[in-house]
Amino acid sequence: MYNVQKGNVKIDQFLTGLAVRYTNNEFKGNMWLPEYGVQKESDKYRIFNKDGFFKGAPKKADGAITEEASLSYDEGTYTTYERAIKDIVTDRAVQNADAPVRPKIDTTNFLTEKILLSQEIDIWSLILGTSGLETSNHYEDLTATTAWIDGTDPDILKDLSDAIVAISKAIGRTPNQIGFTTEVSEAITQDPVIREILKYHTTNMITGNALPSTLRNMQVIIADGLWNSADEGQSAEYEYILKYRVPIAYVKPGDNLTLGRTFVSKGFKTVRWRDDDREGEFVKVNKVYAPKIMDVSAGYMYKRVKTGTSDDD
Repeated sequence: MYNVQKGNVKIDQFLTGLAVRYTNNEFKGNMWLPEYGVQKESDKYRIFNKDGFFKGAPKKADGAITEEASLSYDEGTYTTYERAIKDIVTDRAVQNADAPVRPKIDTTNFLTEKILLSQEIDIWSLILGTSGLETSNHYEDLTATTAWIDGTDPDILKDLSDAIVAISKAIGRTPNQIGFTTEVSEAITQDPVIREILKYHTTNMITGNALPSTLRNMQVIIADGLWNSADEGQSAEYEYILKYRVPIAYVKPGDNLTLGRTFVSKGFKTVRWRDDDREGEFVKVNKVYAPKIMDVSAGYMYKRVKTGTSDDD
């Protein structure tokens, strides 16, 4: 077996460039927890408290000493982890390809997609999990009578208004993003109130899912990322990562009061090395990151919008 040593491993700038530029329009996690480059793989970050933001400046009498004010914040910590995967490109595949570099490009794109899928799952699992929006007072478990899909006379706009008020009273900002899957968005377009709104929208104001591009001034995000939920070796069962849930959030990179970030200590990197025993070259793609919720009050979520029963989780 060929011995892989440091001198045998080569960073491929061309393949790394492909990985960096690769995109999947169904993955929207980075819009909710934008990437933030860091130097260290583990460190502290500031979580700004809101009490310092909503107090005005006091009056100052002539000759009096000016009062002081300071930012108030807590500290959180992050620890990044590596996602990495590899595949072999055989000499035979290269020799039989129309363009010799094509097998390496296809392999790089395939491996990059798998890392992006993992990152998408990581982000939504955090947002939808018990340490994210699925905490007390920050999500509504819709009942069968108000469910947006298969429900009885849902009042979707009122549900959105409740979330907007909850977020704006918590952080002093109104939410600017709302996320749907195609399944949820198709149900919403059947709502008579939404259909009435659509009558007054031009084509360029409507998304590809026939929804307004904004609802209550929130950008409509269609997050259709799929994953195979079946166990290894079993028949595939494809599910939306964002299944029967509608998250609403204020997300603005660079703002102290935002939903969160994805700390990236090492972006995409593609390396390759020769394996003579298998007569080919290994291509490995990796990325080191950690998504973190920084202010759960900046988001709100409607859960189980299908029928409101536990079977829909």
